[in-house]
Amino acid sequence: MDFRKKVEKYRKFYEPVDHNGNHEDESKWTYMKCDHSKQHFVVHNVKGYLFQKVVNFIMNLRTTSHAFYLTRHGQSEYNDLGRIGGDSGLTVHGLRYAQKLAEFVDKNIVKGKDGNDVPARLWTSTMRRTRETAQFIKQTTIRIPSETDPSLEYEWVQMRPRAWHHLDELFAGSCDGMTYEEIEEKFPEEWERRNVDKLAYRYPRGESYLDVIARLEPIIIEMERHQEPLLIIGHQAVLRIIYAFYTGHSRSEAPHLSIPLNTVIQVAPGPVECKVTVSNLRPVLCEMSLGHCFLMSSVYRERSCIPLSKVSVPMVKMNPANYRFVSLPMILLHIKSVPLGLAQLLSFACWCSLFTDR
Repeated sequence: MDFRKKVEKYRKFYEPVDHNGNHEDESKWTYMKCDHSKQHFVVHNVKGYLFQKVVNFIMNLRTTSHAFYLTRHGQSEYNDLGRIGGDSGLTVHGLRYAQKLAEFVDKNIVKGKDGNDVPARLWTSTMRRTRETAQFIKQTTIRIPSETDPSLEYEWVQMRPRAWHHLDELFAGSCDGMTYEEIEEKFPEEWERRNVDKLAYRYPRGESYLDVIARLEPIIIEMERHQEPLLIIGHQAVLRIIYAFYTGHSRSEAPHLSIPLNTVIQVAPGPVECKVTVSNLRPVLCEMSLGHCFLMSSVYRERSCIPLSKVSVPMVKMNPANYRFVSLPMILLHIKSVPLGLAQLLSFACWCSLFTDR
């Protein structure tokens, strides 16, 4: 109601731009008239790359709001080893998160408040870990009425996965597959440059955050064009940029935003503000008994990146942040002598700090 009153105020002091050529001066101007409610646009004398990009973006905007759901892939084998990039598959913990994500989708995305089916979309990157995270999400077929003729119906496949190269993780180039410690040791100059300006820093033969921003442009336009709820299973660098765009963070802030694992972030852009809702899907190890954790640790012992002999036994005095690349099953092997309640607390603390990227 306030917006309509504002429009009426404007009409008292302004008049519409005439595109019929009645005013000679106006015929030389560059302008665009939009009526999104009727999908009617008038584009006049628009030239140049930037202006055409603006027109393309505005024409794909919608007056109705819809939610986006952003989540990282489940824990990958490279996450477990503390390595960046690569195209590894999911660990057991990652697969468990994929199952929990499928349950979340069934309850919160493809169903409305009234319990009826809601058409929804699913996008992933082309990388193995995101596609494996989406594998348990159901693709059921529903029938929905046509917008132009309600008497007609058409089939819609719920959460049909669409893989985008644009959503692939920031490519680390020559550093792909390395740990941050290895990068700091082998490429100290590159390490310093990255710490100085994380936004503009480009990995040798790789990408920078600015490069990723450029390739995400068509993704943002497609997100604005569609009206259905959308789940994006992506990577931290990519999701940081999308999240920053919709929540009003600057480009320089984007590389430092936190997009944790095992979390679904719902972003609902509105005319005044962007509403954000965070859903933490509990890791599987927090739901198991300590005995089960010890049992699973034997499966992953050989994949751990630090030998057991190099991990200190008195875990109570350890700072988990300094052991972010030590796999959790290894840590659990060393807390058998700690009281049960403290051991569970330590396992949870180590889990939370394990995948906090620098």
